[in-house]
Amino acid sequence: MRNGLRTRLPAHCLLVIAPPPARPICRCATHTGLGDFTTMTTSSASIPPNCPTVEVEDDRTGLSIETLRRALSDHLFYTQGKWSEIATSGDIYMSLAYVVRDRLLQRWLNTKRLYRHPDIRVVAYLSAEFLLGPHLNNNLINLDIEEPICEAVRQSGLDLDQLIREE
Repeated sequence: MRNGLRTRLPAHCLLVIAPPPARPICRCATHTGLGDFTTMTTSSASIPPNCPTVEVEDDRTGLSIETLRRALSDHLFYTQGKWSEIATSGDIYMSLAYVVRDRLLQRWLNTKRLYRHPDIRVVAYLSAEFLLGPHLNNNLINLDIEEPICEAVRQSGLDLDQLIREE
């Protein structure tokens, strides 16, 4: 399942998917009156005490190592159309680039939305000396996700330095 957990829950519990950021969600059917595998979100304040909860991160924006590994695997399969046995290092690099792009896109759209506010003024400077170069490693550093990405890639049996050199 995309953007969720791959697990089987007991019949009295719900599978719930929270929007980013991850937060505790009530998954007990007794308090919601709904059957299992229903997608819903609740606020933390509405969760009754002693109710079982689960935290779920969105695959497109989550920053945990497990979420990053799942996103890398999903992009390899669904975006690149490859599975790990036939994927080239270029395919894996592109999957990693899409994982980073997903996290950049969320922040960029939030900034763009802010710029539309009538009280916001934007000053732009374009230099003729500006040359585009490799961006993957810079984006990892700027998003402050270099460590979790490195660990997620390592746990997937890959080498981040080799993937960065692919660029």
